[in-house]
Amino acid sequence: MHSRSLNSHEPIHGSIFLLALKLFVILFLSDAVYLLIDRLLFEGLQMDTYHNLVLLLTGLYIFKSFVQITLVLWVVFHWLYHKYHIDYAQKKLYEYKGILHSKEHMSDLKNVRDVSMEQSVFGKVFNYGNILLTISASGGYAEKVRMRSIQEPKLYVDFLETCGN
Repeated sequence: MHSRSLNSHEPIHGSIFLLALKLFVILFLSDAVYLLIDRLLFEGLQMDTYHNLVLLLTGLYIFKSFVQITLVLWVVFHWLYHKYHIDYAQKKLYEYKGILHSKEHMSDLKNVRDVSMEQSVFGKVFNYGNILLTISASGGYAEKVRMRSIQEPKLYVDFLETCGN
C-alpha cells in the first residue's frame, strides 16, 4: 500500500532524491576539477613566485565557487518551478514551469486513453519514475504528456487510470 494519499492542494514535484543527487554531483565534480587543476599547477608549472601561484589559485577558487552557486541555484529553481497539479474535482492536469518566462499547460484528464509508468532500478529503490499519458478526444486531437521523475508515481497512476472512464 502507499505511504500517503493524494492531496488536492499539494503540487507534484520531481523526486527529492534526484534533486539531492544532482546537487551532490555538481559539488563533487566541480571540487574534483578544482583539485586536479590545483595539483597540475603545483606540480606542472614553475611559477616565479609563490605569490603568483596563490593569486591564480584564489581566482580559480572564486570562479569555481561562482560556477557551483550558479549550477546549484539553476537545479533547485528548476525543481521548484517545474511542477504539476491535479484538479481532482474537474479532472484536469496542470503543468507549471519557468521563473521569468513561465508556462502553464492544462490537460483534460477525462480524455485519458492510456497511462503508463517507467521506472529504472534506482527509481524502484527510491520510489520515483516517469508517468506517460496519452490524451485524445474527438476531432483528431491527441496529446502525449510525460511527467518526469515523479515521487511515488504509482500513487498518481492509480488515480489517472480511473480518469478516462
